[in-house]
Amino acid sequence: MIEGIKEIGEYLLSISGKSALAVEIEDPNAKGNYPKMVKIGFSYERELSYRGVFIEDYKKENKTKYLYAKRGGSGANFSPTALVTDDVTKTFNNRIIKWCKNYCKGQPNILNENEKYFLTLLTSVVLDNDNRKKIISDIKEKTRDIREGKIMTFTFTKKGEELYLGDVELFRNLLLYEKQAKYVSHSGQGVCSLCGKETEVFGDTGILKTYTIDKLGFVSGGALKEFTLKNFPLCFDCLQNLREGITFRDQNLNYGFYGHRYYLIPKLAVPDDTLMEQTLDIVTEKYEKAQTLKNGRVIANEEERLLWKTEKLGDQISFIFEFYDPRERGEKILLLMEDVLPSKITHIFKLKRELEQLPVFQNNKIQFDFLNNFFRVPGDKQPKHKDYFFTLVNAAFKGSLINKEHLLNLSMQILRQLFVGEMEHTATLRAFITLLFYQKLGLLKNEGGEIMISESYLEFFKTYEGFFNTPLKRAIFLLGVFAEKLLNYQWTKRGGAKPFRKNLKGLRMAKKDFKGLLPKIQGKFMEYDAYDYPEIREAISHHFLQAGNDWDIGEDELNFCFVLGMNFAGEKPFKTKKEEES
Repeated sequence: MIEGIKEIGEYLLSISGKSALAVEIEDPNAKGNYPKMVKIGFSYERELSYRGVFIEDYKKENKTKYLYAKRGGSGANFSPTALVTDDVTKTFNNRIIKWCKNYCKGQPNILNENEKYFLTLLTSVVLDNDNRKKIISDIKEKTRDIREGKIMTFTFTKKGEELYLGDVELFRNLLLYEKQAKYVSHSGQGVCSLCGKETEVFGDTGILKTYTIDKLGFVSGGALKEFTLKNFPLCFDCLQNLREGITFRDQNLNYGFYGHRYYLIPKLAVPDDTLMEQTLDIVTEKYEKAQTLKNGRVIANEEERLLWKTEKLGDQISFIFEFYDPRERGEKILLLMEDVLPSKITHIFKLKRELEQLPVFQNNKIQFDFLNNFFRVPGDKQPKHKDYFFTLVNAAFKGSLINKEHLLNLSMQILRQLFVGEMEHTATLRAFITLLFYQKLGLLKNEGGEIMISESYLEFFKTYEGFFNTPLKRAIFLLGVFAEKLLNYQWTKRGGAKPFRKNLKGLRMAKKDFKGLLPKIQGKFMEYDAYDYPEIREAISHHFLQAGNDWDIGEDELNFCFVLGMNFAGEKPFKTKKEEES
């Protein structure tokens, strides 16, 4: 991942011709929240004097002139330019006054005598008690009616020309010196972790220490739990490339996937500036509502932006997916997937679309979404098993196996809770489309069994033959259909009551319970002297006979097949002509 970001930064710097200074400075109004400049002006002829406070609009083309580079904490920045994030007095004292005091203690030897003299003049003027009070008073007066965010900085007027910090070599050199001085305290000869060169390397760069990996098993190559000083030294060139790449990633490669944030980082197999240019153009191309996929279908949601982009790229590149938690300080990585080919992404979305177009899912508006927020029922403050979403995503994109029994166990925990309030219909279909998806990808563990399809409902079972691959599954499914038919009859004839539901034991039925259900349901229909769906009843008996004593399916899967059948009872294959007409 880090290497991919560094390569992007290296390419961008090579085509832009950016100087070392341009890499180190930041845009103080990158998000548009600080549109006003508060200029603390000085006149400089033979001596330096304070001349007043002036307000102007921020100009993006002046980014280098503003020379903004934030330092962590509440102290001085790398230059006397600061965002007014609080009271103007507090900002002036913490960011500007402290910057001046730092250079009262001593001045670096990189400055010549004239520069040292000028810096001494500046700090003495700003720190003069009367000037200090006057500057704060003027800032308050000038900004009294300004509600927008503000940026505080110095300017100097000499012979009628106004100079910003970035126009003065002294301040440019000081910023670069301070930046490198921070690294030098943790430097030495060594091998750069990215380019492999033996040169001067820096440890405490402040760029990697915030990275933590939440799921080690998801990181290819067994990545480190934390990128620390000792195990990730960088040379200065790679440090600058990496910083430029991270800035570009944060601004241009940040996407959403079912409510989760991720970075999509392209990685070229071999260096190729032309291909890198094409790739970055495509992945940063803005999404518009009218855009369509290759088949002409209009993009339906943000997730399909990914498919729209990858359709334009061949497998000459791969992608790195970095899912992260935006609420965490630093950067907590929730899932890292490397070497994902565009063709894999296309295949996943094609299969997702095919399943969603099956009538039962289309009619009920069910979408495959990796069970996002599935494990949350009414009343839950937090979803259960929230990391399982990433397990499913990783399996699909990286081809790792999913334990079917575990998936069914987690699903049944939710379905049993919803079943009590008769709210399980949508959740059942969501779990079913998920099982079908991973079965189609061949990623379900414990799959097997000879496929024997009943003559009755042949077309239905053939549509989902990957799931209904044993007679027992088909029998239990049809038993669920049969039970739902009885419950619907009771609801109609008994004023909304469904007394037979107590026999379903909250979907915690064991083998003996399922075996006893068929005669119980049939007996109830006989008691009511009602139509007892002989086609369904006979098909259940047929499949139970085929299954014999081969009940090698766990109770969660048995109960899932059953509740799935209940939720399919109203679908066309299981409706009588009378039901279809009503």
